[in-house]
Amino acid sequence: MSDIIPPVFAALDEAKAKTLFKEVQRKPFPKGSFVIHSGDQSDWFYLILSGRVKIVIPDQEGKEVILSILGPGDHFGEFSLIDGKPRSASVVTMEESTLLLVSKERFRECLDNNPDIAVRVMVSLTHRLRDADRKIEGLALRDVYSRLARTLSELATERDGKFILSQRLTHQDLASMIGASREMITRILSDLAVCGYISVENREITLLKKLPQTW
Repeated sequence: MSDIIPPVFAALDEAKAKTLFKEVQRKPFPKGSFVIHSGDQSDWFYLILSGRVKIVIPDQEGKEVILSILGPGDHFGEFSLIDGKPRSASVVTMEESTLLLVSKERFRECLDNNPDIAVRVMVSLTHRLRDADRKIEGLALRDVYSRLARTLSELATERDGKFILSQRLTHQDLASMIGASREMITRILSDLAVCGYISVENREITLLKKLPQTW
């Protein structure tokens, strides 16, 4: 059991972990699957074992805004279990993914009986609220290039002395993350590559040097 305990529940001892997960469901989802639909009622808390999901808000025309992208060790679905309201966003798998589904009853029981876990969940929610604040600030006050540059810099991680976006995002993914058109993203990335700021290979973006503040 210990090999599937996500970080948010790492403070649990073996006995408590077995109690929490005795009703857990381990479920695979193909790429492009809707795990949650916005507006649904749901009684599950989700933990990502493998794969990636995107948290999105779709509009009536079928377009979407990507609020965040989550991977192994991350979790989602706690909002509705805490306030009892319908799901505020949809969750879609970006690749084949395996999730753990924890029932509402077990989730609430875990928070009630384990203050350390409740604090971890609160910290995670606080991080997401801060991310949402920054996204709102970017949409309101920054131009498309500035939003894209900040997103690329935040997503890049160091690997062998290089800063690489390990998440293989499409131009449409990036556009949906910052509220821009795919064509605009393609044009900016192309310009950055020509000027030697980035390289792109098999959808993997490498930052070759610090991106300029304006473009």
